[in-house]
Amino acid sequence: MKLSKVLFGSAVLAALMFGFASCGENEDESNAFDGEEISLSNTDTTKNDNGNKYYRSFAGTKTKHYSANALITINNAGTTSNSYDAAAGYGFLFGLEETTSAVNTDAGTTYYESYDSSTKKFGDKAKFYTFGIASVRWNATNKTAEWYVSWCENVPSTCFNYTPYSGFRGAVYDANGKPVTVGKETEIVKGNSSPWKAVSGFSLTDSSLVAQIRVVAKDDGSYTVGLYKNAEATSALATGPIPASTTGFTAKTQKDIGRYITVYAGQTTTGKIAYSDISGNPIPADYVED
Repeated sequence: MKLSKVLFGSAVLAALMFGFASCGENEDESNAFDGEEISLSNTDTTKNDNGNKYYRSFAGTKTKHYSANALITINNAGTTSNSYDAAAGYGFLFGLEETTSAVNTDAGTTYYESYDSSTKKFGDKAKFYTFGIASVRWNATNKTAEWYVSWCENVPSTCFNYTPYSGFRGAVYDANGKPVTVGKETEIVKGNSSPWKAVSGFSLTDSSLVAQIRVVAKDDGSYTVGLYKNAEATSALATGPIPASTTGFTAKTQKDIGRYITVYAGQTTTGKIAYSDISGNPIPADYVED
């Protein structure tokens, strides 16, 4: 594969923000992501097995990062249907890595996404991911922004694309066709009776919600996560630090980052997630094929 790269003007900045090229993890079967742009209609609520309520997906970078910002725009954020409080949540993944080999080695088996007991046939092999996540949405019922922050470990691929799972634990099938629920989510920021916590200080602009999530990797392996009103804001409206004891890192560590969405049943969303470095400079496109 022939690769080309758009370079930063500063070699120091490039060394800070980029590591070696990777494959770019991705769980997005309906192609909701087109670079920074996002568009998805979750109108077929019976797709893949009956009763799937969510389309949850992410698109990871092909280069590794310590820290980065994600400027999020959710168009028509106050428009929902079917009694949902929001059409979609948009988020930012960090510390992202695929952990499939480690999970299968520890368990001594290979896991699968599905199993047909009548034909005794397995579906695709399951993949697993560990990551931090910060996600934001506009609650059209309460007319307020909401967000959450979590650290998620060994989350199965069954939690992504069209899925019935509302969180980051989902079922996979072992080599005997037995269903096993896997994945761990440590909630850092959450609401009292909901995963989403209300945040004051936001309003819709031209019917759209704009917010920036800023994530900084610390020397001890922890992260600071802040939610800001926009790219120019200097003070966070909410924070969610993730300690090193939760990440398991003992030092600042380069991992992939990713754009993330959850779109609820019967909802349509368009928007954008644009990356920038911790100084506010746009992060150029990842490695691309010529």
